[in-house]
Amino acid sequence: MGFNLVVEKPREDSDPPKLEGFARKWSKRIDEDPTEKDEFRKLWARYQRAFLDAGDYLHHRFPVYDESYLPSANMLATLAVFFYNTSGQPNRFQKTEIRKWFWATGVGQRYSGHGYHRNIASDSRFFEAIAKGAKKRFVFRERLDPVIDIRGAEYASRSARTRAFFCLLAAQNPLYLEGGAPLPLEKKVMSHSNRTNRHHIFPRIQLSQVGLQARVYNSLVNICFLVSRENQSIGGRIPANYLEVLKRQNGRDFGRVMKSHLIPVGRDHGVWQRGVVRAFKRFRQERLELICRAFEKEAGIKLFAKS
Repeated sequence: MGFNLVVEKPREDSDPPKLEGFARKWSKRIDEDPTEKDEFRKLWARYQRAFLDAGDYLHHRFPVYDESYLPSANMLATLAVFFYNTSGQPNRFQKTEIRKWFWATGVGQRYSGHGYHRNIASDSRFFEAIAKGAKKRFVFRERLDPVIDIRGAEYASRSARTRAFFCLLAAQNPLYLEGGAPLPLEKKVMSHSNRTNRHHIFPRIQLSQVGLQARVYNSLVNICFLVSRENQSIGGRIPANYLEVLKRQNGRDFGRVMKSHLIPVGRDHGVWQRGVVRAFKRFRQERLELICRAFEKEAGIKLFAKS
């Protein structure tokens, strides 16, 4: 896909490229003219460097710690077009546009479903243009529905949107609930108790017992990062119980720790209410609003129809 973007430069209205056809085309060119082999090697080496530069940029500039955080593999191929057409790192203007593209493409799932090839082809031309100095701006015309697209997404789906959500959580630099040190999201840890888990803020067992369906309590709005030890210590307790303990333990740092997980803990917020159904209903709306604002803050552009 990526090599095709820089060599063939497909149009938005063309069919998605087929690897077999692309390979046959180059084989025929080399058979007819042996000097084409050297040209292919030169182009391929240049593209490989661009692809690796794109991977490094996503890893260091965004919290793409490994493939599980990358919303779409095609994002690597598309960003490689930028590095293929420039000899250095992005300048301030280019960084801003790449930032818009990354978050809009991830949470908007622009590289999946109907029209994915149109978006890839369009973005590849956009990246080539700004790499060569054009002052084009990335535009995200779609507007996402917070309830359908965020609250309706489940954390285990492995979709581009879900992966973008975990990038968002990682971008907040989440902290240990106890003590407030940074969670080890990127580095491998020796102790099993320090491995990072994806934790239900309102426990599944409590919500299932009151009749809520799995798609409701497995929503992105009910998930945060915790290490295994903290996850197990919380167990099946509701937030009103375990957060009260953490509030006493952390003192003034409590708000900072909760903010790093995008968990709303103001005095009147849903996490403190005792009725599980009522508390969860209020909490998920409050956290949905926080998540949508955080996505738009990271992107620097409007992403949601209402948030």
